[in-house]
Amino acid sequence: MMKVENKDKIIDSAVESMLEVMLSTDSHCTKKEIEDCLIRMEHLAADTIIEHLYHDGYYQDLENILIQIGQPAVDCLSGKIKQYQRYGDTHQLQLILDRVEENIENQDSSDSRKQNQKIQTTGNSQQNNNLDEMSWKEFEDFIESMYRDKGYLVERTGIKDMGADFVITEYGVERTAVLIKHLNPGQKVTRNAVQEIVAAKSYYHCNSAIVVSNQDFTQKAVKLAESNNVSLINREQLEEMVNL
Repeated sequence: MMKVENKDKIIDSAVESMLEVMLSTDSHCTKKEIEDCLIRMEHLAADTIIEHLYHDGYYQDLENILIQIGQPAVDCLSGKIKQYQRYGDTHQLQLILDRVEENIENQDSSDSRKQNQKIQTTGNSQQNNNLDEMSWKEFEDFIESMYRDKGYLVERTGIKDMGADFVITEYGVERTAVLIKHLNPGQKVTRNAVQEIVAAKSYYHCNSAIVVSNQDFTQKAVKLAESNNVSLINREQLEEMVNL
């Protein structure tokens, strides 16, 4: 019994040390490496992660890691909520649990959508046809799936999107507002889209902003994006991203 207890203490101590470094370092690479290590530990680390990050108020970091751990984290967090109900309010923990479960469900559904919506790589003409044949909703879902596949956490902004369709998070730190523009062949995205995403970047407290389209951008849109540090992803760039 002593050996098991000592092993648990060693694991808890190691996890706490990794969390302290992850929260204090300015290196994105270091943050990512520690996060990946914690995720691989799954249920062994989940309990200590919840204790440490929740009580210190790092709700977003907690949520990001638990989402990537998956079901073991949901089980552990559900147990924590029952445990804490004896001592006080568990509203914040319940909100985190709800978002974690929702994101896990979205990831599962995006995996199935990916099989149906992935752009064919047999030639540019086939890619072009698929992009144009998608509805705006299918195109939006496709972009969401693409970012999830690349390891980003994707948060939908809802009906009242305030200028962004979703927010993507990398390493639990870098938040990017993303606006999707699906247009008919021959049309171009205007500077209005850039103005929308600049406002959304501030509203959603993001570090950067992106406009993604299946077509190209007007010169005025390009100039305005450059002066506001907004990234523009046009059709050609999108096809390159998909084929990486």
